[in-house]
Amino acid sequence: QSLVWSVGGNISDRTRPKFAEFLRDKISTKLQMSMPPLSETIFDFFVHKRSLTWQSWRYKVPKFKYNPEAPYFELLVPTADTIVMQYILGAACHVSKHVMVNGVTGTGKSSAVSNFVANGLRSEDAQSAYAAFSITFSAQTGSNNLQETIESKLQRRRGDKEIGPPIGKRMVCVIDDCNMP
Repeated sequence: QSLVWSVGGNISDRTRPKFAEFLRDKISTKLQMSMPPLSETIFDFFVHKRSLTWQSWRYKVPKFKYNPEAPYFELLVPTADTIVMQYILGAACHVSKHVMVNGVTGTGKSSAVSNFVANGLRSEDAQSAYAAFSITFSAQTGSNNLQETIESKLQRRRGDKEIGPPIGKRMVCVIDDCNMP
């Protein structure tokens, strides 16, 4: 999975089948694993750890529960794509790696990341190991704005010599619309 998403996650939809075919050949030869059906790509599957078999990401999609009290813009219908993103973000956060989520406008990237930070990391929970904040870039955002925002979310320690997240927590910073300034 790490090879599929670290290398193949950033290629265009048009070239994914060719990359999947390349990986299919390498994985079936080197690892001697049975592969997912040819009708779907390797991006549609994950390796189930216990059985060491390929399973569809759709297997992990929970049933959507509509909450009539929730504001429209906070609704997030789980799909295989959002489950994949949750998995990748979780795996990266667990090992303190940075993630850049890119894609065309209007595909729910910001909503999915916000949902992950709030629900996956439980960053609003005092017992969580994570603290988080976000900043949305605009044409007026400058480097000083970014630095001031980041520093304002961190705590000062040892006088003014050191800043960091609250003690016992790891800080997650979400920067939205990186292409704006």
